[in-house]
Amino acid sequence: MGIAIWISIPFVLLFLRVDQFDHGLTVCPSKYFLNRDCPGCGLTRATMHILHFDFVNAWAFNKLSFFIFPFLVMIYFHVVGRYFGKNWFGFLRSYYSSGKKKKSVEGK
Repeated sequence: MGIAIWISIPFVLLFLRVDQFDHGLTVCPSKYFLNRDCPGCGLTRATMHILHFDFVNAWAFNKLSFFIFPFLVMIYFHVVGRYFGKNWFGFLRSYYSSGKKKKSVEGK
């Protein structure tokens, strides 16, 4: 059941309007309490605009999204690939334990 949710995430986001998250209340504590933008402010909105190929507005919302989005895509494919027994991004393997203990370098 969990993999169906992971697989459906990009399709659901693509069917939403591009400006779905542009309006409404903020969930950022920095913006809410201090009325100041944090480095992550606008990242959700920018990611949504990148998904819809609206790069100009994505850049206006948060420039950091162009660096974060490729990693989000990579993590998405890693999680879905792990379900199907693929190991496309081996360096992400350290985040998932296989249940085996690693031997220490000193031989203890």
